[in-house]
Amino acid sequence: MGFADLPNEILTIICCYISIPDLKTVRRLSQTFKPPATQRLFRVLILKPHLQSIQRWNNVFADTELQCLVKFAVIETFPDLYWDSNDYEYIDGQYDKYKGWILPEGFIAAIGTLSQGFLKTCSIKIKFSRDVTNEPRVSRITSAEPPTRRRMLLESVFTTLAIRSVNNELANVDVLKVSNLSNFTHDTIAVSNSFQMGMRVLKELHIQVRQDVDPVPSENEFDFPGDSYFMPHLKSQWLEPIASQLTSLSLYFDEYWGVVPILELKGMKFPRLRSLALGNYTFGYEWQLDWLISLTSLEILMLENCPILLIIAFFDLEMQTYGVDASGWRRVRLNNMEADPYEGDEVFENPARWSRYFDRIRGLPNLVEFGFGCADWSSGADKPCSFQARSRLKPELLPSRYVYFNDDWYTPKVDDDPEFMRFDCSFWDDIEGSEPKLGSDAWDKDGDSLDRLLETVCERDCKKYERSR
Repeated sequence: MGFADLPNEILTIICCYISIPDLKTVRRLSQTFKPPATQRLFRVLILKPHLQSIQRWNNVFADTELQCLVKFAVIETFPDLYWDSNDYEYIDGQYDKYKGWILPEGFIAAIGTLSQGFLKTCSIKIKFSRDVTNEPRVSRITSAEPPTRRRMLLESVFTTLAIRSVNNELANVDVLKVSNLSNFTHDTIAVSNSFQMGMRVLKELHIQVRQDVDPVPSENEFDFPGDSYFMPHLKSQWLEPIASQLTSLSLYFDEYWGVVPILELKGMKFPRLRSLALGNYTFGYEWQLDWLISLTSLEILMLENCPILLIIAFFDLEMQTYGVDASGWRRVRLNNMEADPYEGDEVFENPARWSRYFDRIRGLPNLVEFGFGCADWSSGADKPCSFQARSRLKPELLPSRYVYFNDDWYTPKVDDDPEFMRFDCSFWDDIEGSEPKLGSDAWDKDGDSLDRLLETVCERDCKKYERSR
């Protein structure tokens, strides 16, 4: 028996293990492999902002056979997705590298072809650059992607989604992925008819948000984002209208979020949600864990770099400004305070520990896959950001599962004994009593609880597999 005698399904599986360059060669030289190789090569179609890519995209659109093979469309909006005019090391002083750069002619029109053809495309991913600026910086020559351009591109995508949603000849795009979305995305997009029509058919929403940098640095620019709420319109305009239909949701931010800035998810119901991935999300309130446990339909839960906020210190800041509720935390007394010990300086300790969190998560009745740990969040040109590899997160205990805040975010330090963690910050010298520590018992209790969780998850997964046979 030769390759020509194998069924097409087997040939398709073989093509999954052949590299893209080799597939192109196989497609030209082998009539047997040409159909499955073609199917594999055109399963994902990428539109990049240069004329050659636009022409290739349009050529596929013009070929009725090829355009029907495209299941996933990827739109890259900038020549260098890792460009960030605030990243001194990466740009190496070339602030004016993209000065005056504009989208090439035909780029927006190419996006529009998704509303005219590509019958079986069901997923769209739009990838912005890392350079997120509300206005051009005073200290920079150029801003890679100004908000007006980002808004125009988002509007083009949602117009495409809306048109497809009412065209019975085209498959609904029910998966939307957006990377490097500005946390100050204009609310005018979310109130448009195209946005609302496009969103109402989504079953999966995956968003990686990047913090907008204020062109006029405030006193606390490096302490907090410019707003006390995480992406102010996310809950009311992006999540609530489609919460009842979502089966998969990913929310990532390039800074810590969840507590500061807060995303109030208490009471939100996602009755069909099977997969949830959170990135850089901090836990500081009991209601956050309660909300997580209320998602009883969850089968997959990924918590990447999601620590418990153990200590929070405010200096000359009003907690009300950032919506911080410390009612469930223990106030720490400082030795250097005067007559009114709690005026001005506020330090609180959160009693939560991962051992209890893991035990409660184990109670999710349908959970069959759990990821917990920290990936390399640097996203230089030689490595993808963790958002792109979120489904491959494996359970791992690291010291950074706890953090504290004191003008910046800190993780515990590990002494010579790898199982002993301590916090190191100048204000500990002023605390009455001994410095708060996470000793070996934290590793033991957290580790035992995580083992119990993974054992339960594994047993459920095995039973699910047996039932499917």
